[in-house]
Amino acid sequence: MAIALHKKIVNALEKGPLTIDELYQKMPEEKMVSIRAIITLHPELFFRIANGIVGRKNRDEHLIKFYEPIKQPKQKKITTAYMIKCFLASGPKTLTEIYQEFPDLKKKSITCKLALDKEIIKVGKERYGLKS
Repeated sequence: MAIALHKKIVNALEKGPLTIDELYQKMPEEKMVSIRAIITLHPELFFRIANGIVGRKNRDEHLIKFYEPIKQPKQKKITTAYMIKCFLASGPKTLTEIYQEFPDLKKKSITCKLALDKEIIKVGKERYGLKS
């Protein structure tokens, strides 16, 4: 008589939580997709402690705090407009000076950023600065 898969998983988790890969290794005769499906279909028995770590319901919930990822603050993406604004922070510059400061950027890209960014203003003929 074969043991039901959910009982095999319960037995495998007897000593504590395991990673999903450890569960696969303990039950090589079972399909990986079946193991994942049983864990998902039986929330009264199992729960995911963290990404890839499975524990027993009503026993391992206290471990969640040990597996919570440390949240890193999002880095602000450095855009072309941001670089131009940093350059213009020291004072108004001519279009030629801006092109020379960013030789790797296409001139059309620079002029589009100058025209579209609301913090950059035209100060005279072909001179740009920041709104104060």
